[in-house]
Amino acid sequence: MEIDVNSAIITEDDWRNPIINYLRHPTLSSEKRVRIMALNYLMWNGDLVRKGKDEMLLRRYGYFWPTMIEDCIDYSKGCEAC
Repeated sequence: MEIDVNSAIITEDDWRNPIINYLRHPTLSSEKRVRIMALNYLMWNGDLVRKGKDEMLLRRYGYFWPTMIEDCIDYSKGCEAC
């Protein structure tokens, strides 16, 4: 019996991590790109929130799913075919 196994390499790298780290611990040694991007965000109750052009706080409409990778892994573990 032969079994095909497909797996994805999951990394902890997320485009939001440098921004979150900078907002939690601001330092001048951070990358300039991260410092500029962080101007558009703030931490609100532990969540990364984007500021709009009029300085209103916006939660991203669309695919804001911070636990998506873990949820997908849990879902696939529950699948009998997987």
